[in-house]
Amino acid sequence: SLFLLQSCASAKSGRASARGERVVETARSLLDAPYRYGGTKRSGFDCSGLTAYVFDKHRVSIPRKASDQFRFGKKVSRLDARPGDLVFFIQKGRINHVGIVTSNRRGDLHMIHSSSSAGVVEESMSRSKYWSKRYKGVRRVL
Repeated sequence: SLFLLQSCASAKSGRASARGERVVETARSLLDAPYRYGGTKRSGFDCSGLTAYVFDKHRVSIPRKASDQFRFGKKVSRLDARPGDLVFFIQKGRINHVGIVTSNRRGDLHMIHSSSSAGVVEESMSRSKYWSKRYKGVRRVL
């Protein structure tokens, strides 16, 4: 019966991770979309507009603002983050940015986000001094 419990748990996490991979595919289809403050469409996204749009495509409703998205979902450690999780950043003590985790190599998170300087991009959070300094946490909404 222990085996049965383990196989049910892994089947469930398998479904969740497959869902996360589909979320990442959707986000990747939006790479190079321009940044637009308040933007929620392919013609231009801000950071939380991008995350809300991507999750909506997968019938998952999340709040519109990054600070509200941070309070949504389940807290996950950086080491346990997986594709499709949301990663959050702070400035001056407030949540001001969100991205979608695309991969996690022992805590080196890669993410897709809408950057005011470059639009929708995929990059390593850990290799960026800017983002690694501002890292706040990960939330799982799937």
